[in-house]
Amino acid sequence: MLAAVPALILVAVASVQVWRWHYEPVSAWRGGGFGMYATVNDQRGRRVFLFALDGQQWQKMELPKSLSGLSDTLMLHPSREDLRAYGQAAACSAELPQTLGRFTALKVEYRELTFDPGRFTVTNTLKDSVRLDRCP
Repeated sequence: MLAAVPALILVAVASVQVWRWHYEPVSAWRGGGFGMYATVNDQRGRRVFLFALDGQQWQKMELPKSLSGLSDTLMLHPSREDLRAYGQAAACSAELPQTLGRFTALKVEYRELTFDPGRFTVTNTLKDSVRLDRCP
């Protein structure tokens, strides 16, 4: 019975880490447990891009500086809900450039660096994307 104690402790620690991953803003590199040893992706390898649909063409936009706190949170522990919230805040931001004219939609993309063991390279991979209408 005493030999099972270390295994039970490891299962308890792993269960807490899985719970924290789903319900708290942690990443593999910040409070997420042993995952930092299994990934090349830290916060510096994560990027958020904002695009505006002007006619038939997507144009890349600068991220609004007023939303830097939201983008930091998004890059720490990205989720579809966070992408949508960031896109809605950007769509209603007063910082959107007027040079784009009358854009009809926004798209927020989340990309991160991933390791491809087959080619032994690090690539910039699209992980999630959300499309939103203009702010009313």
